[in-house]
Amino acid sequence: MDLRKLKAILEVFENSDIDEIELVEGEERIRMVKNVAAPPAAVQPVAAPATVVAPAAAPVAVAAADASAAPAQAATDQEEEDAYVFNAPMVGTFYSASAPDQPPFVKIGDSVSEGDVVCIIEAMKLMNELRAPVSGKIVAIHASNGEPVAYGDRLMSIG
Repeated sequence: MDLRKLKAILEVFENSDIDEIELVEGEERIRMVKNVAAPPAAVQPVAAPATVVAPAAAPVAVAAADASAAPAQAATDQEEEDAYVFNAPMVGTFYSASAPDQPPFVKIGDSVSEGDVVCIIEAMKLMNELRAPVSGKIVAIHASNGEPVAYGDRLMSIG
């Protein structure tokens, strides 16, 4: 796909009401996701920066019996209430580490900077690294390793 065509598609996408699009031309695949407008106050914002995803290598297999499979709930009520809730920007499988034999990207109590990789969501055989939308301390991890997540599901809270 040539650059002029890609720029034209991107301009139309940005000016439309479409939140997500995937284009396939031959062996090239491009996926774009927009930032989601601020939802009503009862719903936490979803951090979904516009992205272009290239094909990934082989999928990561994760053992469901892994000790990190259970979501950790160690935050106090006040920490959880004050924290930024990072929601899933897509449907897929949540992975806390890059491989079954690797440590998780983050644990409760870890400090993260905006832009740090905090997890992976596998969607349509593509591994999408999700980055922290804010800096802070991980106060809760709501998703279970290797389990499916839906768009908008709580992944973790960052205080």
